[in-house]
Amino acid sequence: MINTNELAKQVSASGRRAGGREGRRAMRAAPIASFPTLVRNIPVYQMVPDEAVELIHEESLKILEEVGCEFRDDEAVVMWKAAGADVKGTRVHIDRALLMSLVSQVPSEFTLNARNPERTVKVGGRNTVFVPMYGAPYVRDLDNTRRYGSLEDLNNFHKLSYMSPALHSSSSIICEPMEIPVPRWSGMPPCWTR
Repeated sequence: MINTNELAKQVSASGRRAGGREGRRAMRAAPIASFPTLVRNIPVYQMVPDEAVELIHEESLKILEEVGCEFRDDEAVVMWKAAGADVKGTRVHIDRALLMSLVSQVPSEFTLNARNPERTVKVGGRNTVFVPMYGAPYVRDLDNTRRYGSLEDLNNFHKLSYMSPALHSSSSIICEPMEIPVPRWSGMPPCWTR
């Protein structure tokens, strides 16, 4: 015998069962909740004494001046040359005065605008923004096989990070798409910013 009370529970007020294609469409159209950006109200911990920070800073400036830094992107080399750095081939030697002048122009805080204004975040200052990791050369698939990342993997990781309410932005290269030659930026789709 058919239990009509059970059948009645499955039928909505419109006389149709709940769920199905319309239910999935409504679920996809619903906005994805996102956690707000955290603003730190606690003091910053000093993990390393000021003298050690100054020593690390001085040694890094010495390396940039004397050894230099290798840039394998022609556009970056041209930009450093235009900024006044000493460029020899792809090796760029950066004078400490030039570097500190450029660093002084960087704002302590900026706004990362999203396509959806509700997901726009402030970066820097006392703000904490959570993003996925950056630049993994390998991925591990569902068969537990380690392999090089691909553009399809990158797209899938961006979809997953977009769906995570705890992540504020997915605008990074989560895994390296190895089928795109270096420099990868020219063949990459636009950044995925929430």
